[in-house]
Amino acid sequence: MVFTLGLRHTFPLWQRGLALLQFLVVQTSFASFRAVSKKISVVRSRWYNSGMTTIHEILTAAQSLPSTERAQLIAALWDNVSPADWVPPDAQWVNEANRRSDAYDAGEMTGAPWAEVRERARRKAGLDG
Repeated sequence: MVFTLGLRHTFPLWQRGLALLQFLVVQTSFASFRAVSKKISVVRSRWYNSGMTTIHEILTAAQSLPSTERAQLIAALWDNVSPADWVPPDAQWVNEANRRSDAYDAGEMTGAPWAEVRERARRKAGLDG
């Protein structure tokens, strides 16, 4: 679950997350990018040649990629999605986001710096030992 303070606080958080993802993708060397592109092409070829047509089959194949390649695939896919096609959040998410935003605005909860949030998330995910 993604933690957000509220709808009006969500966009800056997503911008920071996207900027981090873009930074990580840009930091990948060109040779590595070519290798990933080639591997994605092979996976894509297997999807089409094997008759893989469902989202579940494609997702299962994508999940078999190493983490760095999945991040690159996410960036590549995200760049090809029009904002008009974005799926709106469900009512439960909107209610929770509004509740947190109201609590933040009322001083009942505080925010944390992005570096601290990122560090906690990386630790929880087991990415920082």
